[in-house]
Amino acid sequence: MKFVEPIIDTSKVNVIKDLMMEDGKKELALLFYFGCYHGLRIGDILKLTFEDLRKEEFRVIEQKTGKERIIFMPEKVKMLFSEIDSPEKSGLIFVSKSNRNRGAAWSTVYTGNEIKDYCELAGLHGRYNNHTLRKTFAYTLYQNSNHDLVLVQQALNHSKVETTRRYLGTYATETQKAIRNLDF
Repeated sequence: MKFVEPIIDTSKVNVIKDLMMEDGKKELALLFYFGCYHGLRIGDILKLTFEDLRKEEFRVIEQKTGKERIIFMPEKVKMLFSEIDSPEKSGLIFVSKSNRNRGAAWSTVYTGNEIKDYCELAGLHGRYNNHTLRKTFAYTLYQNSNHDLVLVQQALNHSKVETTRRYLGTYATETQKAIRNLDF
């Protein structure tokens, strides 16, 4: 598996979301924003329903691990969801509108390509795809928690802190900054 980057500059998260909204891709913007706020894997996000997101909090059983996560709805995610919600809507949120796949959940190939394209439009050049959302969540949480590895481990539902340590890795910008700050 190739290394996937997080969005380190958090202001770019809103830039990307806004670009998606400007293009009329409200559902994609919701998927992107939700993923950055919650760190769920793309397969779990694609299974979300209108009924789920109408709640203040709900439970998700993670597909990969079988572990339960409690998901709450931050105000910014609620506001974005309200852009696409209406009382008559039910079932899956992220569904295809094309004639060939109408009503089926989006594919991970589609979402990965869209995320990559919008990252490039926002001026990010590197390896970005679906997993960027989870990596962005983990990286930002790690930075905002004063590098609390255990907290990030729990948020990602990792069994071992060592998994989280490898998952976060050391990003090139941090490595270069540390090298530049060397002073003997």
